[in-house]
Amino acid sequence: MPFEVVAIIACLLACGVSALRLRQVLTTPANGDYVVPDARESLRPNALQRLGAALPGQPAALVVLALILVPGLLAVTAATLLKPELPSLAGVVGVGLPALMLLVLRDAASWRCRHFEAQLVDATDLMNAAVQAGLNAHGAIETASLSGPATVRKELAEVLGRLDLGLPIEQALSRMRERYDCEGTRLLTQALVVKWHDGTDFRSLLRAVSALLHERLKLRRQVESQLSGARYAALFAGALPYLLIPVFLWRQPEWLDVLLEHPQGVTLLLSAALCQVAGFVWLRRILRMQE
Repeated sequence: MPFEVVAIIACLLACGVSALRLRQVLTTPANGDYVVPDARESLRPNALQRLGAALPGQPAALVVLALILVPGLLAVTAATLLKPELPSLAGVVGVGLPALMLLVLRDAASWRCRHFEAQLVDATDLMNAAVQAGLNAHGAIETASLSGPATVRKELAEVLGRLDLGLPIEQALSRMRERYDCEGTRLLTQALVVKWHDGTDFRSLLRAVSALLHERLKLRRQVESQLSGARYAALFAGALPYLLIPVFLWRQPEWLDVLLEHPQGVTLLLSAALCQVAGFVWLRRILRMQE
């Protein structure tokens, strides 16, 4: 029992150190430069807040941090209680599961941004048609907020509400830019800011933004279709061992006992799982670089 308590404390300390390091990395400014904090800097969201704003439901920064760390703490406790003779297993789970949760949350936020950008193409077409019909920028936004896709319609209605309250255009667009921080959103919001401040010809500006969004959507679909084979192959190769193990155990129940009873058997299984996770992360990074 004392060994189990020591192992639990050691794993919790390791998770705490990893959490502090993770918080330091996530709260570092995107450009990596040190900025002297002032009143304006304190209002800028950190990386945890930006990640929470990009997730469905917009959870707070502490909730995002809990989603990253709590599964690791629970897995460490379970691994320590079930396998007290393998403290390395608890340590690996405690470090790897929070990193995996961070990847999952980032993927969810990235998918949400891509989905919004695809809907933004249709909304931009509606705004372009409204401008061609003679409406001003405010009327074009109102047209897209009434007839555009659901998600974009909600955000543009919020922009109109803020503009009607007399807020500057930057503050009116800030929520949409924080929740959906992608290239398409930045293009459209910057075009609106330029129109509001400089009075540029909004018709040609919006036409150029619409053409860029259509081209981005076309290229993204081409890349996704080309990389779909590699994704499905990776999923099949990763899931195949776990699909074959129940079949082998059904045909020969003692098939896995030799490996589990060997002194180095669990270590070999853990090493194989770690290699598989490392390969998955590596392949994921390669596919993201291609996108």
